[in-house]
Amino acid sequence: MYLDYYGIDKEPFHITPDPEFLFLSTSHKEALGAMIYGVQQRKGFLAVTGEVGLGKTTVLRAFIENLDEAHVKTVIVFNANVSYKGLLKTIYRDLGLELSNDDVFEMVNGLHEALIEEYKADRNVVLIIDEAQNMPVETLENLRMLSNLETSKDKLLQILLIGQPELEAILDRPELRQLKQRLAVRARLEPLTADDSLKYIEQRLRKAGGESGEIFTKGALQTIVHEAKGVPRRINIICDNALVTGFGYNEKPVTKKIVLEVIGDLEGRGGDLRRRFKWAALLVVIAGFLATLLWMGSGALGDFMKTAGKAPDPNSGASISPMKRSSQQEPPLPQSLQSVQESGGLVRKFPVSAKGADSGSSTTVDPGSDTVEESPLQGDFNIDGSALSPESFPPAHQREEPSFPGGLELEESSSAEGLIAGEGPQVTRGLTTSVEEDKSESAEEKASSQPASQEFQRLPRDPGDAIELLLQRRMEEQP
Repeated sequence: MYLDYYGIDKEPFHITPDPEFLFLSTSHKEALGAMIYGVQQRKGFLAVTGEVGLGKTTVLRAFIENLDEAHVKTVIVFNANVSYKGLLKTIYRDLGLELSNDDVFEMVNGLHEALIEEYKADRNVVLIIDEAQNMPVETLENLRMLSNLETSKDKLLQILLIGQPELEAILDRPELRQLKQRLAVRARLEPLTADDSLKYIEQRLRKAGGESGEIFTKGALQTIVHEAKGVPRRINIICDNALVTGFGYNEKPVTKKIVLEVIGDLEGRGGDLRRRFKWAALLVVIAGFLATLLWMGSGALGDFMKTAGKAPDPNSGASISPMKRSSQQEPPLPQSLQSVQESGGLVRKFPVSAKGADSGSSTTVDPGSDTVEESPLQGDFNIDGSALSPESFPPAHQREEPSFPGGLELEESSSAEGLIAGEGPQVTRGLTTSVEEDKSESAEEKASSQPASQEFQRLPRDPGDAIELLLQRRMEEQP
């Protein structure tokens, strides 16, 4: 899938053992040479061991491909976990021999005769057992009997054991000491060195039609070599996955970052690494943001802490700003009062008994003026502007004092006639004044017998001065 992208002709890192890509390190050369020498010289027993993934099978296949089929016959056993009788049947089948008897002794004799005929025809017979560490000990011991099939000069059957290091431990067992003594040639594969690992990658890319420097960066190659630890199979897996991932990311050449990601995925920790990187990056961003906020707010915060709790200096000229009115909208006034409110005045409407119980008057109080004006009512109205019948008017001494919009109240201490004559209370915006009304006397007696209270003397227009004056009068009246 990535061949055209990287400009190569075939996949260079197959996991299957392909003799075309055989890389001969020092130990691989020794193993291949031991196979060739042992078979050609008819040495009988041979053994090649090595760790998993080092290329034992690749070396073996390269050896088989280079055999002269005209003079060498091979019997390959891939499933080593067989009995001795089963092994004999496999040899009979691969050599094309007719099995006339199922007896082990007769089968061995028939095999001996067949091998002599092959020897006379100048043909060699090789029995190859792959993954020999899985073969039962009893079967291994009986292999010694097959090695006794020989002439006075040469071995008729060459037995090649290919296995992992566990095979060496099995051969060291006391019951197999005779077999171990018959091993004429032994070789062991070792992991690739760092230089051999780089050469291994370069050779495979070159055979596939590419160059390592154009496909992998130097850092990527070093990371692959370090992580593979000289195991060719692991090199193939990492490189192949790195090429696929690089193709997916549209990255050419493949970088070290991609290789590390592939290694993490192969080891089952790729998701954890990515989550760690994301959380680490997020923490760095949060820390930087908080540091910026602290740096920007340190000056203002310090000034606030220095001045917090200190009373304002009266000589500094600082003043306390008045509280702002709420932005909440007040309920609308009746239409009969809206025009008065727009002119800045307040209207109070009530019937006046001195002038006649059937008529009423309106008193307009202008906060910006020292006068209280009266105007006749056009009909009878409540304070909200609704019609009011004369029968519903209570006597003057039973009336409840009406309240006005905006929290302004006007309590009456003099007669209606005195209010009309200008002798009643003066009203200041935002200030409510009240006196206890003597409900036992009529409005006319109060107007003639009592002068207006000092508390309702004319007050200054300024609200602050009015409050201060009222407080001073309160203090003077207290005993």
